[in-house]
Amino acid sequence: MKIIHITTSLANGGLENMLVDISNRQAEMGNQIAIIVINNNIEPSILNRINKEIRVFLIRRERGSKSLVSGMKFFLILKKLNDYNIVHCHGSSIGKMLSFMSGLKRILTIH
Repeated sequence: MKIIHITTSLANGGLENMLVDISNRQAEMGNQIAIIVINNNIEPSILNRINKEIRVFLIRRERGSKSLVSGMKFFLILKKLNDYNIVHCHGSSIGKMLSFMSGLKRILTIH
């Protein structure tokens, strides 16, 4: 199975640690995993815990920014990953933003 995880940050918090643990376990089970981090709030120690087989995309948007460049980068990454089966959104704002995507199973986790 191919799974995309989308989150706004990769700081040192419960959401981020859970995301890394789940993604690493899914990769160990033979799934193809991709993680998209939207904002530039990235803790290197958390990033370094991610299994090297997982594709990680860092958009590095300023928090709260409505940058068209960041938006285009995000949608180009999604287009590149168009053959994935599941999109797991880690936050309601991301889930709402992707509600237009049909054909993919979507999972929303509220942390």
